[in-house]
Parts: sequence; C-alpha cells; structure tokens
Amino acid sequence: MMLMCVLVVTALFVSDVTGTHNSLELERTQRHLEKREISRGPCDEKWFYFPPLNSCYRFFSDKMTWEQAEDFCNQVVCCGQLASVNSDKHNTFISNVISIMDQKKPKAWIGLNDICQDGNFTWIDGLSYSYKRFGTGEPNNYGGREDCVNIHHFPDTTWNDESCKLTIGFVCSYKLC
Repeated sequence: MMLMCVLVVTALFVSDVTGTHNSLELERTQRHLEKREISRGPCDEKWFYFPPLNSCYRFFSDKMTWEQAEDFCNQVVCCGQLASVNSDKHNTFISNVISIMDQKKPKAWIGLNDICQDGNFTWIDGLSYSYKRFGTGEPNNYGGREDCVNIHHFPDTTWNDESCKLTIGFVCSYKLC
C-alpha cells in the first residue's frame, strides 16, 4: 500500500513539473510571437496568420526538393502551396515564421521559379511578380541549373535562385475562405 502511495505521489509530482515546463515554454513562445507581431489568428494549429492576405503560413523543416515541397503543401491542407511574397512586410512576416519554428534561420523554398522559361520568374499561385527581393548578384542561374527560389536568412532576408533538386525546408501557405 505504501509503495502504491509513493508511486501515485511521484506520478503527480512528475506530471506537475512537466506541466509547468510546458506552460513556461508556451509562455515564452507566446512572448516571442507578440514581439514579432505574429499571431495564429483563425489558422490551424502551428500555422501563422497574415491578415492583409487573409492567409496562413507554416515553415516545415523537412528537407525536400522544390517540387516535393510544392506537392507536400498541396496535400497537407486543402488548396495549400508554397508561399508567394508580395511586399517587404510579407517577406519579413515569412522570415519571422521560419525563425520562430527554427532559430537557426535556415533557407527555405518559396513558390517562385523560372522553370518554364529561364529568367521569366512566376509565382506558383499566379500572383503578379512585381515584388522582388533577390540578394546582390541574384538571380544568377549559376551553372545554368538554378530555377527555383528560396528565402535566405541572413540579416537582410533576401532570396536566392538554386537548383530545384536541392533539399531544404519550405514555407507552405493557404488562403482562408
């Protein structure tokens, strides 16, 4: 009987400590979100809301080619796709989503490419290609094989064209109805 009481008390203590740790981690994440002015809004769990476009975004650290990432985005949510970017504010938002999910700030695929015609970049969702954020000397189509675009996470959050076969993380998005 005494052993049973010790086990119950131990289990309660462990669950309380674990719960406290999870609460602290949630609180820390919430402060980080507020500092960057990012919210989950009406989005699904682990997705972040960008009000100007009524859309949700999520960074996935799974390493995939550009095409695999686009296929994954299509399957993970209805009407999902690699993220398009239309302004500095939008680019900063996507950069913040990536850094919240992975503090190493890795580069990640976005939905821009020139697969159909070299030098003629288009967004996967048909968004007008009026906003550009390529880094200095980019796009350069190095070796004649760089047709897909990722966002870099250097201090300036610029873009780079790279081989679509490179396996890196990616940002998916979907519009709310």
